[in-house]
Amino acid sequence: MLSTFPVLIAIVIFIFVYLKVSDMQFVRRAELSSKNAAATAGGGDGASCSAMVPKAEVLRRRRDVVKHGFGKVKVGGKRVLKKLASAVSRLSGKFGYRRGKRLTYSVPGVTRSGGVSSHLEQPLSQLDLTAEQYATVQEQYADPILHTPGLHARARAVNFPLSEHLAYRYFCSCGWADQFYGKSIAEAMVDSVEWREEFGLDRIDTEPLVPLVETGLIYLKGMDESNRPILYFKFSNNNKDLGIDTDLYLDMLMYNVEKANAESQEPHVASGEFIGIVDLKGITFDTLPPLSTFKLAIGLLKRHYPYRLRTLYALNGGIVFTTFWKLLKPLVPLRAQQKIKILSVADFATVLQPEIGAENLEAEYGGVLEDGVEDIDTYFD
Repeated sequence: MLSTFPVLIAIVIFIFVYLKVSDMQFVRRAELSSKNAAATAGGGDGASCSAMVPKAEVLRRRRDVVKHGFGKVKVGGKRVLKKLASAVSRLSGKFGYRRGKRLTYSVPGVTRSGGVSSHLEQPLSQLDLTAEQYATVQEQYADPILHTPGLHARARAVNFPLSEHLAYRYFCSCGWADQFYGKSIAEAMVDSVEWREEFGLDRIDTEPLVPLVETGLIYLKGMDESNRPILYFKFSNNNKDLGIDTDLYLDMLMYNVEKANAESQEPHVASGEFIGIVDLKGITFDTLPPLSTFKLAIGLLKRHYPYRLRTLYALNGGIVFTTFWKLLKPLVPLRAQQKIKILSVADFATVLQPEIGAENLEAEYGGVLEDGVEDIDTYFD
């Protein structure tokens, strides 16, 4: 208990400080009117993105542009003004848009759990967007930086095709703010392409990862009831004998996250999301990765996998971790709160099993599946 207590406190403090610092550009969204806050509270990254409305000043700007015939307000030059006018006009004529009323569509395609996931690569016209959101996404995707010669081919080569839907996912992830971690949405998309090229997700040496999966430290296994791949991370299966350094940790994490992301987009699955189960049982200074590694990993996931992680379940944290989380939760951005669930053993039957399905869970969490990866030979195929 004495060795675990300071570790848990350090983790909680780190998570709190990191989220507060990295999300400063998004905090002002929480200061909007109660109506905006209520709309946001109903969704989160895993819910329909259209529940998030643009900031009040963006709405005022767009509506002023429409009201005055685009003649009195400048929004980035004549090219942008014409695109906005065209988008609004097209929506008004085709869908009978009226100010204040959300657009709805009949969406064809793959269904899952009662509907089509907004995480799929769908045209904007098939998403439940307001005219302002529709025009905002189109404006960013029209940015010349996204149409640099050769960029689209490079993006496809690293399994990251550029599209209006991708821009939409970035907006969802940042709550329709003007910037995504200090960059425009278009710049953030290019940044992700360049990161994937530099990191070399398709060139990761899997041989050093085999013992990490075999020991059950991190691996992908099964899907929940909404066809979301489940990524497990178990601290109790970490030890110094594995010889894991920062580079190996990142290779291990990014290989499995990319695997989860790819499986979530298979035609027979098509959820576009994945979930994480982090088991904190047995966490000590010996089993805890360096906090600098945590910070780097979290940053990569948030910047380069927007609107993909549905929920992160943190299990077996103990009374100390649970208590600190309850105290700090009101201070954590709502966007992060909605994706993180801290569960005790008593919550397995009331939360974890109903949300994921006992038939999809491992036995130690109240499910029916065997623990760990059953066929290591096919895992890295």
